[in-house]
Amino acid sequence: MIIEGSFTVNAPLEETWNFLIDFERMSVCMPGVEDVVREENGDTYTGKVTVKVGPIATSFQGKVIKTDEEAPRLLKAKLQGRDAKTASMVTGEFSSELSEPEAGKTEVAYKFDIAIRGRLGQFGQAVILDTSRQLTDEFVACVRKRVEQPDAPPESAAPQANLFFVALRAFFTSLWTNIKSVFSPKKENA
Repeated sequence: MIIEGSFTVNAPLEETWNFLIDFERMSVCMPGVEDVVREENGDTYTGKVTVKVGPIATSFQGKVIKTDEEAPRLLKAKLQGRDAKTASMVTGEFSSELSEPEAGKTEVAYKFDIAIRGRLGQFGQAVILDTSRQLTDEFVACVRKRVEQPDAPPESAAPQANLFFVALRAFFTSLWTNIKSVFSPKKENA
């Protein structure tokens, strides 16, 4: 499943790049994360996200490994996460390309290629795509604020994450919506 898009930040390329490659700083902008992302070695980061979808709570242990970096324009990573409760696994690849369409502005293009296996994988691609836009909007708004106004106080002390977790949260939110629609009683015309 492919999730892709782009957004513009009103800041120079170098500033935007420095924020996005600093997983600990950038991850503050990720919705739904429970634990702080920590660096295991130079290119590997781990984290945990607990997501409640209606009555179902899942905790994914995840890992992101940087696979390619061409500063300040290209970042690629592989990701994986496992939830023991639902016997589900998420794997994928992420890439982001930065460009400077004009002085003081940075265009950020991103692409996720994600596969979900196990019980949660049975719900299909439409589940993630439905809510990924909302979560992406939250992420983009936070990135813009933190890069464009670095001295502004944070809105909340949100736990840290990485881009992997944005896709997971989108998946679970859409999953619950689809489950509710299947089991909701249908009104019959009288």
